Amino acid sequence: MKKLDLHGKRHAEVETEVVNFIFTHEPPFEIITGDSHRMRQMVLKTITKYKFKAMPKGLVNHGSFIVTSAGSYCFVCECDPCDCNWGNG
Repeated sequence: MKKLDLHGKRHAEVETEVVNFIFTHEPPFEIITGDSHRMRQMVLKTITKYKFKAMPKGLVNHGSFIVTSAGSYCFVCECDPCDCNWGNG
């Protein structure tokens, strides 16, 4: 699975980095945000804006998201398309 690690990136660069990544790689892929609440919110906003879905990689680690295209298989509710939208709040 391809990964985009945003550690060390400035908040001003986040949307551009995410957009470039999501349109040059096939989902699913991982976006690592780290512990920054602002960074996580910016990534989720960008992902949602372009009709992708994201869910935290783990129940405890919320510093990394697994991104899927809209209507993709959901690892949480195990359906396709996803009905739970978990992580896209």
